[in-house]
Amino acid sequence: MDRRAGFNLAVPHAALMPGDASERLAFETRAWAHLTSYLGRIEGLPRSFVSGSPAWHRASEAMRAEAQRFGSAAQVRQWVGARPDALSSESPPPTLYGGLTWWLAHVHAAATTVTSLQGQLSQAPSADEARQGLRRLGSLAERTRGQMGPLLVAVKEFKPAMLDANRELERVCQDAALALQQLQEQSGGLQARIQDLTQQSAKLGVFRGGKKQQLLRTTQQLQAELASRQAESERLREQLSALEAILRDGAWLEAAVDDLTEFLEKSRAAWSRFGSGIQQLAADATQAQLADTAWVAKALELPDAAAQWEALGRAARAFLLAALNDDASPHLARMENA
Repeated sequence: MDRRAGFNLAVPHAALMPGDASERLAFETRAWAHLTSYLGRIEGLPRSFVSGSPAWHRASEAMRAEAQRFGSAAQVRQWVGARPDALSSESPPPTLYGGLTWWLAHVHAAATTVTSLQGQLSQAPSADEARQGLRRLGSLAERTRGQMGPLLVAVKEFKPAMLDANRELERVCQDAALALQQLQEQSGGLQARIQDLTQQSAKLGVFRGGKKQQLLRTTQQLQAELASRQAESERLREQLSALEAILRDGAWLEAAVDDLTEFLEKSRAAWSRFGSGIQQLAADATQAQLADTAWVAKALELPDAAAQWEALGRAARAFLLAALNDDASPHLARMENA
């Protein structure tokens, strides 16, 4: 390929996939695994899970609202189940995770189409057919790049809102931990008083029956109060245990969103560079050049580019199948045959 022409037509593999041999997308890091666990834990909490102070309620509802805005694989599975053409439709689902899954389905289909068209261009088509194929590639790249615009906006809006909700949850959990400590101290004090009254009652003789009954009534009242405090402590302990598990995953929240943002930005640049390069090639190449399969192969950076597109398509497909528990197969097949 003539580098002086300014073309760079191979998809930049390193920007979209990690450098190791695994076929996964660049944002699928350890942080991403923690983020999906974080959102799954929130989604799994029952609506009545958090009760008590208004601060607890506000924090949990804010956290739940942002998690629902991001979405989850479970929500996407429901969406795909309700709409057989969901992945190939022109409209993504309303959640961020759903939009990401939808876009990667289109990336998978686009990568398959790019590989197919590149194969056709390397098999000695006429110059006019080659130019038409290049223009199709350019249009495909522009469409795929354009589909991700709303997704990038959604990711950038999600990050500060989710971080704020997570910080508020951390604050109320700290307050709840102090409240739990106080409940435990109060329970310890009640137990000590009950033990003392029980010992006093045991020392009273038979002629002190009135006093003994009074001590018994007081002891029973304290035992009821102790049982209430212990039940409240157990409820609070269970809530804190579940929310602290969420917060441990939430420590990776910022890194995961940053990884996803970087991947999307690099993807947009890659599709833009590929599309503009292809369009320029289609406009500038002579009939003789386009009829020369060796020249076309060099211009398209074949076979390296084809291998990279195939790898990107497989990585996008692997993400979809993992997200949809292998239920995506017929939908992917429909897109490939479209």
